[in-house]
Amino acid sequence: MEMNKRGQGLSTNAIILIILGVFILVILIVGFTMGWDTIAPWLSKENVDEVATSCALACNSLSEYDFCTQKRTLIDEEKNEYRNVTCHALSVIGELDKYGIEGCNALDCGITIPTSINSYANCTGHEGDTIFVTDKKVKTLVTCPTA
Repeated sequence: MEMNKRGQGLSTNAIILIILGVFILVILIVGFTMGWDTIAPWLSKENVDEVATSCALACNSLSEYDFCTQKRTLIDEEKNEYRNVTCHALSVIGELDKYGIEGCNALDCGITIPTSINSYANCTGHEGDTIFVTDKKVKTLVTCPTA
């Protein structure tokens, strides 16, 4: 009597591990392609102290690029998010002075940023102005193109 032993089959543990591995892989792919805030909004934490420290370090080390040009994202404890802001912008914009980012007298950024910026939905009528484009609690600093 000869038995057919062509296939052994997978154990239940192996099937569970494969399913778990595929699930984790899908989460990683979605997280890296669409952003972690999309799948886990509780992961974004306030970073005001971190941004303030990096701005102070940029000023103390006289790093003009880091202070005047490098774009940052600031998230406060109420989950308000300010995107595309520089240390220079954070130090001069009136509505952001509550975060305590100091200006840097040792650097001349040569960039004029209004001390008060209104929030608008689009650039219509604000060509050449620096404004915040607002979407819920996310404010993105943009310079509207000139016509």
